[in-house]
Amino acid sequence: MKCIVLAGGTGDRMWPISRKNYPKQFVYLNKKHSMFQETILRNMPFCDEFWIMTSTAYQNIIKGQLKVFSGLKYRCFFEEEGKFTAPSILLACLCDQADEEFLIVSVDTMIGEGNYMQTIVKGKSIIEKGKLVTLGVKTTHPSLGVGFLSEDENNNIIYTYPDTEDASYKLINSQGYYLDTGILMGRTSIFIEELKKYTPKLVNQLIGLVEKIEKEQQIIIIPANMVKDIQPCSIGDVLTKKSEIMTLVKGDFVCERIKSFESMTNIWNENDYGNIIKNHCNNVSIFNFTEDKLVAANDLNDLLIVNTNDAILVSKRGSTRYIKNIVEENENGPLKLCFEEGYVYYTNYGYKRSLLLENNFWVRKVVVYPGCKLKRHKHNKRSENWTIIEGKATVFVDNKNSVLRTGESVFVAKGVVHQLMNNSTKNVVFIETAVVEGLNTQNSKDSLIEDEEEQLFYDSIVKMAPVFKETIWGGNKLKENYGKKSRGKNIAESWEISAHTNGQSYIASGSYIGEKFGDYIERMGKEILGWKNQFYEKFPLLVKFIDARDDLSIQVHPDDEYAMVNENQYGKNEMWYVVDAEADACLYCGFNRSVTKDEIKERIDNNTLIDIMKKIPVKKGQSFFIPAGTVHAIGKGILICEIQQNSDVTYRLYDYNRVDGFGNKRNLHIDEALEVLLPNEAEYTKHYKSENSDGETICNCKYFTVDYIKSNIVSDIQIDNSSFVLLVIISGSGKILIENDTVDFNQGDSFFVPANDTTLKIVGNAEVLTARI
Repeated sequence: MKCIVLAGGTGDRMWPISRKNYPKQFVYLNKKHSMFQETILRNMPFCDEFWIMTSTAYQNIIKGQLKVFSGLKYRCFFEEEGKFTAPSILLACLCDQADEEFLIVSVDTMIGEGNYMQTIVKGKSIIEKGKLVTLGVKTTHPSLGVGFLSEDENNNIIYTYPDTEDASYKLINSQGYYLDTGILMGRTSIFIEELKKYTPKLVNQLIGLVEKIEKEQQIIIIPANMVKDIQPCSIGDVLTKKSEIMTLVKGDFVCERIKSFESMTNIWNENDYGNIIKNHCNNVSIFNFTEDKLVAANDLNDLLIVNTNDAILVSKRGSTRYIKNIVEENENGPLKLCFEEGYVYYTNYGYKRSLLLENNFWVRKVVVYPGCKLKRHKHNKRSENWTIIEGKATVFVDNKNSVLRTGESVFVAKGVVHQLMNNSTKNVVFIETAVVEGLNTQNSKDSLIEDEEEQLFYDSIVKMAPVFKETIWGGNKLKENYGKKSRGKNIAESWEISAHTNGQSYIASGSYIGEKFGDYIERMGKEILGWKNQFYEKFPLLVKFIDARDDLSIQVHPDDEYAMVNENQYGKNEMWYVVDAEADACLYCGFNRSVTKDEIKERIDNNTLIDIMKKIPVKKGQSFFIPAGTVHAIGKGILICEIQQNSDVTYRLYDYNRVDGFGNKRNLHIDEALEVLLPNEAEYTKHYKSENSDGETICNCKYFTVDYIKSNIVSDIQIDNSSFVLLVIISGSGKILIENDTVDFNQGDSFFVPANDTTLKIVGNAEVLTARI
């Protein structure tokens, strides 16, 4: 069973512990873990995968708080604009390919003692019969903002939403009313069919949305423009109280919907929250979220006091629902930062906790997760001192690398480029003391996140230097026509842009000249690759020239699933752009008819495999997409630019019985090839570039997009934050202008452009290929 975790919401009724960018569901309310983490933990015995629906604003928090769950299988749906629970649940159902059972839970539902496990098991037995399930429990106290469930004489759900505390008490004391836990169960196809009955427009809108996203990805971003026409709606309103197959399962466990401070007192002991003293007080609750302050209350009645590092709330008990008004009236005013940020701030490498803030300086604790690092940057308005208190860090300061251990420090002056990296398997924790020009306690909260003067140091464009591969079939066109310099007898392949361990290209311009491309990405951070690439473990593409003086072997590449399991690499889908081709040159792509694997094996043995291959005459300017599993070969006399997944897994079926310089035949991989190849007729996409085209897409697959650009004088290429862009100069020469940089280019050059919102200009007469995710 999968678990849909509803983890959105701003929690503005629980300010000041809940802030816009660090809401209640992620705060450690019980000092051990957050409600989000507790929700995951509680449902792990029932669910083998968790689908988390939340806001894009919480990406770093989600990433950080999931680290405590080793081996947890999960997917994240990050919404730029929330539309309440019904669209989120429907989106998850439409992305489920296996029509599985779902347990739907909300992170603000806290469970205490009782038969929660037995109730889930009972619900599971009901949904197996094609029903939907909603869980309800008896309660003894009101919970504003939460509905109640009951049944009519036909066992259909009646949903009642009290609008006052008195109305809640009336339902609590009435027979047959149960608090809505916010927990639902059912099979995805049943959810979808029921929602079609009661809100068909929403279903059609979400079907259209799902067609536009890559629903198989682990991380899915839902842009705001995709949901602008969708009306917000709750699952209770559109389904729970309408569906005739919704079944109420009554649990006997403690349940509290944490929507106010009063609800916190119903499930947690306020005395667990810091140092508090109450003297002659009646019905007073105190929550002290500071470690170094005492809160004392004397001779008070019916109050609630909440103390945090930077704000104190004093409210009449029972009136905390009006806290939302405080937030709404002040969140855009001069004190808005008090409502946006807390004293903990999550980043893509860990988190920061403010310890002390005074005019002109601050002290904070910084935690860097294993394998993560800070950006390489500098500050124009502050100096810093870092002292390691836990772990071992690699530190780069002013072009010098050093290793710091517990108790060791480093000083970073204003204007000095610096970076900290955690290459270990444990957290690195350091204390940062910063002296900040112009800092004061009234304007400093934004500085606690990131100094506005902080600058990430990377070049807006980087020229690449290739690594060469020599083989028995390689030619000399890359040496003679493209000026590639190699000591080998030939250049079969020129790996122009590669971070693969079997052959990394090098940085050939800018601040990091001579560095391996993979090391450059590791140093600069995945941010330069764009948000589409943040969850790839490795750089996703590889660009190469292939010069075939002789025929290449007949071969095949595996898909992702097979390659990751058996080779610990990505699979290999690739596209070819024909840069040059001799007369009568041809490619072989797939089979010219459907064949059996037994026939393939027999033809390998009797040297007739080429007879059943589909032969394709080629000419300059054509392009081909070759999906994984397609048996193929490049014929002699062809110069190709290949753009592929970052993989070097090739299974040879046949190599014409050729031998190397030592008289040895090259290895074949017949068993592996037969396991992954597609024995049907050819599966490839051929694209004929228009004769007079000055720009068009020549390959578009889920792994990459390749565009052909013909520049006569000036051509613009738009760069954005979603992906890096790779440039390969097929012919011509000129200049590239981007940001404040100008670089020269010639035929055969390749460039890496980091993700950025900018425009790149090609000045000159040239043919260029661009590739991006």
